Amino acid sequence: MAVASFVARDVSPEEFARLCAWERADARVRGGGGRSSRRVTIVAARGGELVGCAVLVVHERDASPTGWGYLEELFVEAPLRHHGVGSVMLEEVEARAYALGVREVWTRTAGYEAPGFYARQGYARCFRVPSYFRSGHALVGLRKPLPAGGRRPGPARRARVELALVERPLTPAEQAHLARGFVAHGEEHDNPETTAARVGFVALAGGEFVACVSGLGYRDEAGFLPWFFLTNLFVAPAHRGLGLGRELASLIERRALELGMSRAWTQLTSLWELGFLRARGYSPRAVFERWGPREVGLVTVTASLDGA
Repeated sequence: MAVASFVARDVSPEEFARLCAWERADARVRGGGGRSSRRVTIVAARGGELVGCAVLVVHERDASPTGWGYLEELFVEAPLRHHGVGSVMLEEVEARAYALGVREVWTRTAGYEAPGFYARQGYARCFRVPSYFRSGHALVGLRKPLPAGGRRPGPARRARVELALVERPLTPAEQAHLARGFVAHGEEHDNPETTAARVGFVALAGGEFVACVSGLGYRDEAGFLPWFFLTNLFVAPAHRGLGLGRELASLIERRALELGMSRAWTQLTSLWELGFLRARGYSPRAVFERWGPREVGLVTVTASLDGA
C-alpha cells in the first residue's frame, strides 16, 4: 500500500474542498444528485418577546425536495410549557414543510424531554440510543408521516395563550438564548452542559491527501460521555480497495476508546457504507426509506467499541 502516513488531525480547507468534490462525483455515480437543504423557522412571540420556536430542515437533492424533513429544534420557554404552544408551532412548521414537498418528518429528542409529547402529535419511535446522556437517559428517534393533503399554513389549532406566529430566521441573540434554554433544561435532569470535541485522521500517499475519517465526542466536567458519533469516513476513488477505510476506522475507534467513549453510532445512506460498517460490528437500528434514488435510505447504526 503506497501510503506514507496516517496523521491525527482534521482536514484542511483545501482538503475539504477536494473531499466535497469526490462526494459529489460519488453521488452522480449513484444517481443521487447533490445534497442540499433549506430551513423553515417558526417563531412564537407574546407581547413582542420570543417565547418559542420550531425549526425544520427540508432535505433536498439537486434543489428538489426528497420528501423528508428533519425537525431540528422545538423549544418553548418554561413558563409557557403545557399551554399548547409547542403543539401550535409544530403544526404550523409541518404545514409549511408540506407545502415545500415534505411528506415525512423525523426528529431526535432526549428521553427526559418530549417522547410523550411527540407521541401525542402522531410521531412513532423508530430508534433508541441507550444511556446517551450523563443521567442515563436515551436519545430517542421519532418519525411521522404528514397527513395526505397537509394543512394550509396559518392558524388552525389555538394555544391557551395569545401568540403571534411568524416565519423568519432566528437572530444571533435568539439563537444564544435558545442554547442557554436547552442547557438549563438538561441541567434540571442532571445533565451538565457539554462541549463537542472533534477527532480526526487523514491518510496521505506521497504527501497527497487521499482519505479521512472524523467524528465527535461530547464531554462535560466529568469527562467524555459514552457515545462517539462517526461523522465521516471517505476514501478517494483511486485508492479504494487497499484497506484504507478499515485502517482509518480502526484508528478512530481506538482513539475514541482512549478518550473514554465505549460505543459508536452514525447515520448513513448507501448500501456500501452499510455493508462496510456491518462487517465492523455495527447494527442497523432504523431505516428512513425513499431517502434518495438508488440509496438504501437513511440508516442509523450503533456498535460497541470495547466488546461489551
